[in-house]
Amino acid sequence: MRLLLALILSLFLSQLNAQKISILLTSPAPDAFVSVAPLKYNKDFAYSFTWDDAYDDAYTCAFHLLNGGRVPLNDVLYSQLFYTDGCGNKIPFRGGIAWNSDNTIGIDVHTGNVSDRMTWKQLDTLYSNGWDVFNHSFSHKSDATQVMTPTDYKNEITLNPPALRQNTVAKIETPMFVIPFGDTNYVNYARNQSYNAVFNQSGDVIGYGGLNIDKDIDFSKVIHRQLLEESLTSLHFFDSVALRSQKGVHYWYNEFTHRIDDVTSTGFNFYIVNNYFNKIANTNGAVGNGKDNIWMAPLQEVAEYLTMRKNLAFQTKINASVVEVNFDFSKVPSWFRRNSVTLLLTNTANIASIDFPKNWAVTYQTRGTNKIINIDFGNTTFVTATQNIENISVLKIFPSIADDEIKIETLFDLPDAQFKISDVFGRTFSGYPIKNGSTLKLDVSNFSTGYYIFSLTSQNKIYSERFVIVR
Repeated sequence: MRLLLALILSLFLSQLNAQKISILLTSPAPDAFVSVAPLKYNKDFAYSFTWDDAYDDAYTCAFHLLNGGRVPLNDVLYSQLFYTDGCGNKIPFRGGIAWNSDNTIGIDVHTGNVSDRMTWKQLDTLYSNGWDVFNHSFSHKSDATQVMTPTDYKNEITLNPPALRQNTVAKIETPMFVIPFGDTNYVNYARNQSYNAVFNQSGDVIGYGGLNIDKDIDFSKVIHRQLLEESLTSLHFFDSVALRSQKGVHYWYNEFTHRIDDVTSTGFNFYIVNNYFNKIANTNGAVGNGKDNIWMAPLQEVAEYLTMRKNLAFQTKINASVVEVNFDFSKVPSWFRRNSVTLLLTNTANIASIDFPKNWAVTYQTRGTNKIINIDFGNTTFVTATQNIENISVLKIFPSIADDEIKIETLFDLPDAQFKISDVFGRTFSGYPIKNGSTLKLDVSNFSTGYYIFSLTSQNKIYSERFVIVR
């Protein structure tokens, strides 16, 4: 029995220990510092594009234009539009689909019987290529088309998810809700169904003209989507957001349309959308001489990353040339389709190799002052790792959301402790000795709005806590 208990304990501890990466550097780096990138792949800004109402040209035109392929509309073979992961790997531009399963008279329009609607099989193809799908109501009913009762709203929200699960090979889940026709009456009903984010083009929304994500996003509020039509000045909104997303400021911009074929409707003529996305790829993507500073991903993927950034905890330990990062996933939600994060490693030494669990995927830069480490945690069932992290509660910072002053307490005796404050790019703002067991007051009135990391070094170990400046 004792042998069996010892074996169980050993397996449990090995599972805890597996929740880490070990970074081997080419030389000792006691000043190494690890932080979470503001956006995935450490890009300057995030851009999400959604095709509403599940028209077939979202597949036949948009998918083949972005991912590369032959567009039946003009029988032309298009090259892939892409950015990189910051480590040399190409990632195609991807979008999202706001999906209705039936029409307003209760007919499934995705079996191939309606010529201008996407089929379930086509939706599976998009999903398997990294596109996301959002609940856009079951049949697109709203107060713009008929008198809606509370039962109507509830049915429109609740009937769509099971239809998607039953009719797709991937059994697609829809943790995001996109309001149809801008009907703000949907908001409370969607909240009551526990949707993780709600998006709309009208009403009390945040992020009109782009959403600054340098502080935590309140997903209890409705997030704005900009309707894009070729007849509107909205064609120039993207350039404005891209221009503002520099010098350490990061935005997330959402756009949507309906048709992108030659049909006269709310949307694009295909040749205009072709020029539009090629311009983006050649300016901000990695096509041609593009800056490669855009992260074009579905709105669900961006929401997942911002939520991961807020909830993922980790502790860094340094031993000569090895930087060990232990992760604590206890506060990470379970609804993610992707469990991924981008870390920034700030130090002067190069990366020789990274050791990580076999079910994770890691790409990284080997050189540079701020090295990128992209981690996909896969479908791991995470176990809280706090028991395996030494002195995880060494620091106490208050208030965690500050304006002009923060206070720091050390909860353990830390010999020769030194601290520094860095922003998410690793830029250091101050560094002084700290007296153990006392409260240190720091004036941060000159700091800009954003995330900062207070890190304390003692006996070759680093302990850190985040705080946010908001004004």
